[in-house]
Amino acid sequence: MLGFVVASLSLSILLPFGALGQGAEGQQPDANVDEELKAVYLRYQAEAHNPIPDRKAYREFWSNEFSNVLTAENEQTELGLRMLDELGILQMNLGQDREASKTYERLAKAAKAAGDLDSRVVAAHHQFNLSRADSNEAMLESAKTLKEATLEYVDKHDDPRSVERLAEVLMDIGTGLMSRSRNLMVSKNQSPEDQTMFESLMQETETAFKEAVALGEVGPAPLASKLVWYGQSLSLAGRDEEAVEAFKKVEAMDQDVISPLQVTYMRIGKEFEISSDAFHSAIEEALNAFETSGKADEYATVLRHELGLSFHRAGKHEKAIEHLNKNLQNELDPNLVALELFLLASSYGSIGEEEIRKDLLQRIVDEYPDSGYVEDAKEILDAPKSNPNSPYKVWTIRIALGLFIFIPLVMYFKKSKV
Repeated sequence: MLGFVVASLSLSILLPFGALGQGAEGQQPDANVDEELKAVYLRYQAEAHNPIPDRKAYREFWSNEFSNVLTAENEQTELGLRMLDELGILQMNLGQDREASKTYERLAKAAKAAGDLDSRVVAAHHQFNLSRADSNEAMLESAKTLKEATLEYVDKHDDPRSVERLAEVLMDIGTGLMSRSRNLMVSKNQSPEDQTMFESLMQETETAFKEAVALGEVGPAPLASKLVWYGQSLSLAGRDEEAVEAFKKVEAMDQDVISPLQVTYMRIGKEFEISSDAFHSAIEEALNAFETSGKADEYATVLRHELGLSFHRAGKHEKAIEHLNKNLQNELDPNLVALELFLLASSYGSIGEEEIRKDLLQRIVDEYPDSGYVEDAKEILDAPKSNPNSPYKVWTIRIALGLFIFIPLVMYFKKSKV
């Protein structure tokens, strides 16, 4: 995501027209260009401003038109470079990523031959995003190409806009490579080669985030967001102490970009072992401070859920019951309510409160029939009385799945800011 380039990129993926850096709308081609190229582009520009009843057909038609008119000679002109970019966008909107990748490879070569550094950066950025479907090696190489082109652009354009562009490129590289690193980390059959690649990816990831942080508030991503990403990358690399320091810097900031409680939880999760007394105390202290402040923070329900779950895992069921019941006083998604009820039923069952356990499970069956916990609740209710808790063998799996729903739902509200 790079400065004005990325803003255009994010929109162009949703829309059938509009270019990166050199959008079609409102621009006229130069007079000294291939007349056929000019004619096609003017027709395209005119049609783009009219209602488009069938976007797929529109994109297919103009993708073919552009492909037919662009040649090795005319694609090196300003209009030709612009049309190559437009062609790539049309292909991506059609789901033709391989074709788009080839188009941006053409754009990179044509831009280099024409001495157009701006178009080189545009091409490199698209190539990096498209490389997410390629090998680790290809994505890493694409990231290096994008960074080098952007740094060259900054050297030749000593202005704030070029630095903003660099800031977004660095964040885009960092987030893209960290996602790939996570995929490698969770691989069940990680080879020595995978470990080496993981280290290479993480090195580039950390460097990108660190350099983005050094630019401060420059760029669309706020400094708080940059620090959180940097902290997460350090954590992923196993450097928890440094991650904690990054999160502390965000906690000390007066910002509303990301939930303060979420940042606190990130920090506590790296400072203390989950389910330890120190972890519990730190989370309770954070929640108490939040409630005393009177401020609003949508992450409070997530944090209290995590606290209740942690107490449950530690066998401290009275404390788990306290926090899970408190969470039910908030407005939650129905599936999340069912998750809390299921946890409560397990905790009550563990302390011998059989009737309460049954009532909670029956509530899931009666009130939340579409939740992911109904079948488990029924199985437990139908279990022999001599072994009432045996079906809870499945509860950890269900809870893990529930968290994948719970946390992203809360995070959605501020996703656009982070």
